[in-house]
Amino acid sequence: MIALFIGWLSYFVYALFRFVAPAIPKADYFGVKGHAFELHRRRRRHHEGVLLIGVAVPLWASGG
Repeated sequence: MIALFIGWLSYFVYALFRFVAPAIPKADYFGVKGHAFELHRRRRRHHEGVLLIGVAVPLWASGG
């Protein structure tokens, strides 16, 4: 347990120094813009709908 404690503590100290605030860039609040991203989003929504209608609803209706 002491070895685990020392290991996680050393990782925590490393992470404190490695990911210090000035080294991390400022967030972009506008998000991704572009045709490829929009196409990916639509495809993902379509696949989720197919899974919901084709798999989840029949499974729910059968009670199983």
